[in-house]
Order: sequence, then C-alpha cells, then structure tokens
Amino acid sequence: MVKSEDKRWTFGNRTRFVVLFLGICSIICNHGAYTTISFTVICMHDVIEEHVALNQTHWLQNSADVSFVFSAGAIGAIIGLIPSVPLTSKYGIRNVLAFYSFSSSIATLLVPLAVSIGYYPVVAARLIQGFGASILFSSIGSISEGWSPISEISTYIAFLSAGFQLSNIITMPLSGILCESSLGWRSIYYIFGGIACVVTAAFYAFFRDTAQVHRNVSTKEMQKIGAGKSETSGRRKVPYVAVCKNKVVLAIWASALGGNMSLMTLMIYGPTYLNKVLGLDVKDTGFANAIPYILATAVKFTAGPLSDKLTSVPDTYKMIFFAAVAQGGMACGFFVMALTRVKLIAQIAYTAAIVLAGVNMIGVVKCAQMVSRQYIHFVMAVNSLISWIAIFILPMIIGYLCPNHTPEEWSVFYIAGGIWVIVMNIPFPFLATTEAADFTKPGFGEKKIRDKIEEDRKNITFANKTRYIVLFIGLCCICFTNGNYNVINFSVICMQDVIESQSVPNQTHWLENTADVSFIFSAGAVGAIVGLFPSVPLTTKYGVRNILSFYGLLTAFSTLAFPLAVSIGYYPVIIVRMSQGFGASILFSAIGSISEGWSPISEISTYIAFLSAGFQISNIILMPVSGVLCESQLGWRSIFYLFGGVSVVSHLIFFTFFRDSAKVHRNVSHKELRKISTGRLETTGRQPVPYLAVCKDKVILSIWAAAIGGNMSLMALMTYGPTYLNKVLGLDVRETGFLNAIPYILATAVKFVSGPLSDNMTFIPETWRMIFFAAISQLGLAIGFFVMALTDSRLVAQIAYTTAIVLAGINIVGVVKCAQMVARQHVHFVMAVISLSAWGAIFVLPIIIGFVCPNHTASEWAVFYIAVGIFVIAMNIPFPFFATMEAADYTKPEWEQKKNVVAPEQII
Repeated sequence: MVKSEDKRWTFGNRTRFVVLFLGICSIICNHGAYTTISFTVICMHDVIEEHVALNQTHWLQNSADVSFVFSAGAIGAIIGLIPSVPLTSKYGIRNVLAFYSFSSSIATLLVPLAVSIGYYPVVAARLIQGFGASILFSSIGSISEGWSPISEISTYIAFLSAGFQLSNIITMPLSGILCESSLGWRSIYYIFGGIACVVTAAFYAFFRDTAQVHRNVSTKEMQKIGAGKSETSGRRKVPYVAVCKNKVVLAIWASALGGNMSLMTLMIYGPTYLNKVLGLDVKDTGFANAIPYILATAVKFTAGPLSDKLTSVPDTYKMIFFAAVAQGGMACGFFVMALTRVKLIAQIAYTAAIVLAGVNMIGVVKCAQMVSRQYIHFVMAVNSLISWIAIFILPMIIGYLCPNHTPEEWSVFYIAGGIWVIVMNIPFPFLATTEAADFTKPGFGEKKIRDKIEEDRKNITFANKTRYIVLFIGLCCICFTNGNYNVINFSVICMQDVIESQSVPNQTHWLENTADVSFIFSAGAVGAIVGLFPSVPLTTKYGVRNILSFYGLLTAFSTLAFPLAVSIGYYPVIIVRMSQGFGASILFSAIGSISEGWSPISEISTYIAFLSAGFQISNIILMPVSGVLCESQLGWRSIFYLFGGVSVVSHLIFFTFFRDSAKVHRNVSHKELRKISTGRLETTGRQPVPYLAVCKDKVILSIWAAAIGGNMSLMALMTYGPTYLNKVLGLDVRETGFLNAIPYILATAVKFVSGPLSDNMTFIPETWRMIFFAAISQLGLAIGFFVMALTDSRLVAQIAYTTAIVLAGINIVGVVKCAQMVARQHVHFVMAVISLSAWGAIFVLPIIIGFVCPNHTASEWAVFYIAVGIFVIAMNIPFPFFATMEAADYTKPEWEQKKNVVAPEQII
C-alpha cells in the first residue's frame, strides 16, 4: 500500500481492484446464501422423519410445495427489483446493495428456525432472501460504471459476474460435506448467513458509488478511470421511455430472455438433474455440480482480460463473438443432453453449457454496459427481472414436463430450451454496438415542458372537457379498486363449498371460526395502514399517476389470486388480504390529488363528490352481482376474477391517459387550462410536505377529529352491512345483495346532486355551505344509528340503515371539501391521515364487533349502535367553529421563502 502526496493510502494506484475484490465477495456470499436451498432441500431427511413418526405428510414430500418454496424466492426478487432502480438512482448502489444484502443474510440465518416452525415461515424467509438477492445483477453494472476504466470493462464485468460461479463452487461441495456431517444441513445456513453479514458490512465501510469521492483513489488512477467517459451531473433520473425504445437495448433484453431461462434451469435444477437423472449420490452431486462453475470461473478470469487486450479486433466484433460462443454453446449443450443416454457425455454437455454461458458477460452484458452507461442499473435490473421471472415459472414448467425426473421427460424440456435460446439471440448480432446511446449524453431530455405543451396543443382537446375524461377514468379506478377490497364482505357468506371440501375430522375450518374471519377482515386494514405510510412521500416524489397505478394493480392481482389462496389455506388468504389492503390504501388520497391537479376551484365540490361516489358505485355493482354469481353455477370465485380483471384494465387505461397536472397533458386546450388554473396558487414542482405545520393547523385537526368519528361509523355500515342485513334482519343471500345496494344507489344520486348544488349556491358563503353539509351528514348518521338501536321493526331499521349511508356520503362536500381548500397541494397528506382513520376503524371494528356482537343478536347490535352514535356527535363538535375555505399559510409560495430567510443575528 502506497501513500499519495496528501498522505492518503492509494494501494499502489490499484484501489479499483480492492473495490472489485469486495464486490466479488459480496456477490459470492449473498448469492451463496440465496442458492443454499437448491442443495439442502435434498438432505433434510431428519425433518421428514419427525413428521412420518407422527403419521403426517411433510411439505418436503410434496413436489408442489417444494416448487413453491423455490418460486417464493423469485417472487421476493421480483418485488425487490421494482423499487431497486429508483432507490439506486436516489441513494446510490452502496446504500441499496448493503440494505438488500443484509436483508438476505438475516433471512438465511433464520431459515432453520423457519423450517422447524412450518411451511409458511419458510416461504416468508425465502421471500426475503429473494428480495435481498434481487439487486446483485444490477450491482455488477453500477459498480463497473463507477469504478472500471473503459479499457478494463470486460475484466471488471467478467470478474464481478464470476461471483455467481464462485458461490456455487464454494456452496455445492461445502453443502455436500456439511449435509452428511454431524453438523447437519442447518450449519450451511448459519455459515453463509453469518459470513454474508460480515462481508456486507466491510463492503459498506469501504465502498463509495464512484471513484471520484473515494479517499484512497489517487489522481493518476482517477484519470485512468475517467478516460473516455462522458461527464454527468450527479444522479440523474432514468429516461425509462428512451431506454425501452432503444433497439440495441431491446436486442440485449431479448438475448437475456433466451439465455437466462436456460442458464437458470442449469443453476437451479443442476443438483436435481445430476441426482435424479444421472444417478449421482448426494456427495458426488455436490462435487460434480461444482466442476462446471470452477471451469466457468477460470474461463471468465481468462476471457475478460483477453477481450480487453485484443485491441486489434473491434469491440463490436468481440462482443458478437463471445455472445455467439456463449449462447450457441449453451444451446448445443441442451441438444446433446436431450439426445444422449450416455451418462459421461451428458455430464460433459452439462458442464460445457454452464462454462460457455459465462462468457456472455463480455458479450451481451458488456454491450449493455457500453450503450446505457450511467443508466446501466436499469438495463441490468430488467435483465435480472427476466432471470427472476424464469426462476419463478421454471418450477411450474419442470413440475409439468418432468414430474418424475426421467431422461425422456428432461429430453423434451432440453430440446425446447435449446431452440428458445437460438431464436431469442437472433437480433443481437445485427444491432450490437459499443456507442453510448443518445439518452446517456448531457442535455438529453432537457426540452422545456412548456414547449412540449405548445406542440401538443395540436391534439384532440375533447371540446375543452378533458378534465371530465380524467374524472371518469379516476372514478372507474376508485370504483373497481374499492370493489376488489370489499368483495370479501359478501363472498364470505357463500363459501360453503370450501368448508365442505376442506373439512378435516375434529377440526373447525377457519370460515366457521368468527375470530379467524374477523382477523381476515382486519388483515386488509393492516395492509392498508402499512401501505399508507409510504404513500405520502411516494406521491410527493413520483406523483399520483405512478403511485395509484402501482397500488391499484397490486390490489387487482391480489384479488385475482384470492381463490387460489383460499384453496391453499388460511395464511395465504391473510397475505393476499393484506396485499389488497395495501393497494386500496391510496384511494382516499387519490381523490385529493386528482382534484388538486384537474378541478377548477369553481367545480371543486362536483369533482370531489363525483370521485368519492366511486366508493358507493363499487357497492352498487358489487352487491347485486355478487348475490347473483354466488348462487349461480359460476360460484363465488367468479366474483374475484371479474372484479380483478376489470380493475387491471381500468388501471392500465388510467396510467396511459392520466397526468398528474392538467398543465402537462397533451389533450388540454389553452382555454381549459385557464379555467382549471384560475384562482390557484402558483407552485414550483412537487414540494415536500410541511408535516409539522399541517399537524399544528387547528382547521386540519378539527377535520381529522370529524373524520375519526365519521369513518368509524361509516366503516361499520360498509363492512358489516351484509352481515347486519343477513344475520340480524334475517334476509337471505340474494336479498342481502340487492337491499344492501339500495343505500349506495341513493348515496350516489345524492352525491351527484349535492356536488354541483354546492358549487352553484354562490349566494351562500362557502364556509356556511361546508358546515351545513357536514352537519346534515354527521347528524343524519348518528340519528340513523340511534333508530336502528331502539326500533323492533325490520322496515324501520332498514330505512334508518339506508338513510345513514345516504346522508354520510354528502360529508365529502363538507369536511373533505374543507380539507381540499385549506391544504391545497398538500391535500394528499391530509387525505392520507383521513384514510388512516378509516383503515384504523376497519382494523379495530372486527375486534369490537367480535367482543360486543359475538352472536349477532339485535340486542348486541343495539348497544354497539348507541355507542357509535354518541361517538360521531362528540368528534364532530369542533369542526363548525374552525371551518374555513382560506388556503393555509404553508400552501403559499412565500412559506418556503420565510423558512429560508436567515435572521440578521444568525449572520452575525
């Protein structure tokens, strides 16, 4: 180690190789931690024997369960990949890789404990392992971009990627020895998890995102690293559209789609192929599976520097050559394994396929590095996503094509795999280049938004009514997402076939247990509360378009997966229910954000009322449709498929058409934009929320108090409406569906009237209108509860129930409108807290109902309704005294200026 003139250690101008070594170690340990299960699953006999002794079938004896454990890692990785690109862009690879790696390491340490508890904890641990491992492939690109000279890029990529092979070289034989030793398979997880934690800590301590900011990099080394690289100013946002439209990048991704599917097969099912098909024992499988990775590492360590030194051959030709050798060699290996019945030839072909696949890093992957430069982490993330999707679907394909692991079954798979690799790699040789793409160069994408708007004014403007198209699409998203969340409220009363088909002697099904069903309801609220916390900063940073689309699609896919979860068991239902809640948590905030970006001040009541009507419309559609489908041949499952599918379509349309502000929408005319902007404060971009100032605002506090009272009572009616009508008033299933829809139909009609009515009553001061509608809403709700509690007449109770829901709806042009007018551009935070009070109510209500109304008798519900009526009145007392339509000080431009003014005494 050598000191520079300014007394810093420079490692002989080789600090980049220290970084390279730490990067390799990090990839080795974390990839090894993830893949340990590929080997250990074949030597967990002690766990199976314990269950056999108890006459129970263990999940390790069920190929479907084992396959899902493999797939769970891929699911976790896919989930982890989604935030990895924006997180890396914002916080850098050092912080993100360390966080992801620690998650994977800790999960690995917990796997033995999870196995001792049961199947679902193993799935959970595997999900976290996958989440943490998802960043590794992207990190190769980011580390290389920050530290490798252009002249050494092949070496850097090859050496870093060798970490994947080295992890298998270490993992496989070590696992074979430990599995058959007195330490047992559990020791593998403790060793790899512990070492991974130490290595990750060392990486975090020494590594920096770029060589420019590292204290041990000399001027000489910095000049070498920076030579030939374009200057970039800090961390820049990824130009996703430009990258995704680049033909070279698309060819790279196509090649990855072919190669990754094949390579993942060899990596994941290598031990199984050697053990089940070629007939090697456990220890021989460990060592035989390590051989190709040893050779692949040696080839990488040779091919990388060789490619860099072959300066007489153009880089493009070198990349095409190595890509052809890698992918062509892998395809040939597949064909040989499919056609031969000689064990030695099959093992040689298996080895050659893995060895040659490794040199693709200096073919296709090097091309990705050269073309995408500072955005390589996004390109590599997509490559990685392809790998994880392959890992996710491979167990299903293998389970279908090779259920018995016979040579004939694997032959069919290998022939198909070989053809797939060749077809997907055809475009690459024609498009490969070493030239940096235009989107990597300074100045790209800096065209002013205002100029773009002027160009786009030539487009269709929908007769100056684009805001109503947006209103309709937003209404559809809210309607179907809320419907997805609430579909269980009805379907839970008609799942008799599940109880009958899954009944076990002397055991009560969870659908027959009130506490279990209540927890299912509460799980949705737990997911929503979890989803609410990141929703405010995410909406502030990425806008409601991106966040509502992501949250809505999550709820939609969870709804589609619900019948499958029910068929598996109780805990998968909880997981899916939490995902539904997570996605639905954004809806109330979305009403505020969409209205703020698109509604003229003169139409704010109409906009809020119409958007919020989505909650009622969803029940108008959901309840009768559910009643019909539940008693039809299609059954209750069809409800989930119908609402989930329609929701996916509606959110894709929303994402395509919607923009966060009318100012940047191509279909908004000058005339409409002037109307929308009139009376609004000018703001500069997306501003951070002044949380403390909002939370100290007396008007906001009174709004939140009213929301807590109103939401507790309204959620009781919405969530337990079908139960009340069915169990207390004695209606059958179909009647419950149609009669529960009546109040929502009336509430929707009232909203469609009250919104425009409030906007047009200009002869009455705005504040008085808000107080009037709030009082009618909340008092009507409370009186409805008192009547339901005290009457013995079924008709009177139903009228009171209907009236309460109808009047509750107009609070949107009372309390909620006040929140919109006061908080303005920060309304998504105020609405998020209102939403939190609603989800908090949904979470505690099942507990309260389970305690107060365990038998669902009229007398039990009477006690509950009287208490709730009093609670509503008490919580709404402050609002009339604080209501106003004036925008708060923290919404005004001068607020930021005041915060940034330096007092004279501070200067002194």
